[in-house]
Amino acid sequence: MISAALLVSACSRTPIKEIVTVPTVVDTPKIEAPTIQIVSRPSPVEMKDADIVVVTEANLEEVIEKIKTTQGEFVLYAMTAQSFQALALNMEEIKRFIDQQNNVILYYEKSVSPNEIIEEDLD
Repeated sequence: MISAALLVSACSRTPIKEIVTVPTVVDTPKIEAPTIQIVSRPSPVEMKDADIVVVTEANLEEVIEKIKTTQGEFVLYAMTAQSFQALALNMEEIKRFIDQQNNVILYYEKSVSPNEIIEEDLD
């Protein structure tokens, strides 16, 4: 019994080791951003003039004569009002898409460029 008491009490007499922390300064390595080349903008779209003539039963003969005198022969491409409306809506949809793409391009250009370059391009 005495040996059991000595065995149990011997563990409690072991000195507690002190934990020592040593502050150290660790340099953070500099991570260089990748070089992303900004390409020049495409040349602007140059639209050609398109004449749209509304042809009705009342002005059909006049339009035929006008086209024959200006172009030599009479060729007419016709659209219904619904088709013309669809064409106009399609052009607006293309314009919207181009505007959104331009905004995406500007966003990424701002991400990789100094501010001076972006401000010059917007003027």
